[in-house]
Amino acid sequence: DVDFNSESTRRKNKQKEIVDLHNSLKKTV
Repeated sequence: DVDFNSESTRRKNKQKEIVDLHNSLKKTV
């Protein structure tokens, strides 16, 4: 359960980083 939770959280964080990256790229352009 805890492992699954941490894995899910990690995935969400990674997705958030990617979204932030895309957002910053859009702002730069």
